[in-house]
Amino acid sequence: LHNKAMNIYEQGLAIKRKDVPSAVVLFKQAFEIEQKAANILKENVNVEPTRSVLYRSAGWMAFNAGMFKEAHEMAVEGKRFCVHSEIKEELEDLFEAAFQKIRQ
Repeated sequence: LHNKAMNIYEQGLAIKRKDVPSAVVLFKQAFEIEQKAANILKENVNVEPTRSVLYRSAGWMAFNAGMFKEAHEMAVEGKRFCVHSEIKEELEDLFEAAFQKIRQ
C-alpha cells in the first residue's frame, strides 16, 4: 500500500506546477491509500518507526490535498507512540502547519 501511495503522490508532485486540480486529486488518492497502510499498524507499537513514518507520509499527502483536518489527525496519531526524535519533529511540523491552516 505504501509503495502504491508513494507512486501516486510522486505523480501528483510531478504535475503540480502545470495542473494543480489534477495534482490534488492524486494527492487525495495517495492519502487514502497511505492512511489505510498506517491504520493497519495503528495500535502496533512494536513496528516503530515504520508506523509513525506512515502517519507522517499520510499527513503530508492530506496537507498537499488541502485536507488540513485529516493532516492534523495523522500528525496526532503519528506522534502517539513515536520515539524517533527526527520523525517526531517532522510530525510536530505537520501538526503545526495543519493547525495553522485549520485556523485560517
